[in-house]
Amino acid sequence: MPFAYTGRGLRDPFALPQQRKTDFNNPNAVLETIQLSEFKLVGIVWSAHGGYARVITQDGKGYTIRRGTAIGQNGGVVRKITRNTVIVEEWDTTVNGTKIRIETPLALRPDEVTP
Repeated sequence: MPFAYTGRGLRDPFALPQQRKTDFNNPNAVLETIQLSEFKLVGIVWSAHGGYARVITQDGKGYTIRRGTAIGQNGGVVRKITRNTVIVEEWDTTVNGTKIRIETPLALRPDEVTP
């Protein structure tokens, strides 16, 4: 007897993920084309408008980010900047279709933290 698969209610394992359109005229749009693991947090600065952070990529290019900046290939967004870390929030879909929130910290190295 032949087997008939019905994937009703399940995500298609062969579907390609939706790609965001990247505006390469916007310098920070490049941030969405790089994996989070490839960024190094090198500084955090506070101003009257909140915290700003500086990240560099493996090729040495630097970018300034702040709360709300889109970053990473998985639709990440900077949610919080603290004295020593930047928290990036991403959403992923599990095998059974459940959406889960993933918070990834980008942290300064201990020797880079100002007391």
